[in-house]
Amino acid sequence: MPKQVQWFGSKKCDICGIECEDELYDAVTKYGPWATMCKDCFKKESINKLGTGYGQHYVKNEEGKFMKVEG
Repeated sequence: MPKQVQWFGSKKCDICGIECEDELYDAVTKYGPWATMCKDCFKKESINKLGTGYGQHYVKNEEGKFMKVEG
């Protein structure tokens, strides 16, 4: 079974400022720096890649914890 990774950082999108409700991305932006992003900002402002050196995708589970699902 793969190791489960929980997100403990801010759940606020660094780009648009909204609070991520159900999912978030911790990923590199197309400008260089990394950011916590909502789904819409990830699509618009990232390089749209996940994995080592690119980013991770977290989804809120039944217990309200954001757990890594990709990357």
